[in-house]
Amino acid sequence: MSNSLYRPGEFKDNCGFGLMAHMQGEASHDLLQKAIEALACMTHRGGIAADGKTGDGCGLLMQKPDAFYVRRRTKNYQLS
Repeated sequence: MSNSLYRPGEFKDNCGFGLMAHMQGEASHDLLQKAIEALACMTHRGGIAADGKTGDGCGLLMQKPDAFYVRRRTKNYQLS
């Protein structure tokens, strides 16, 4: 008898994931390009469905560039 809500038979593991990060936390277009290339290699993980057009299961998670958005907001809407 288990004292946990976790039931191993109810969950499936992913087949893998990629993690890319700049060790100093700096924005890097090169790193983004490499992440997109890695994502393109994950079509078997749900990135492309059987119809060849849709799919789910793959994606990129990245830090939002807050300073960029604040500058754009300030410039476009004259907000401070």
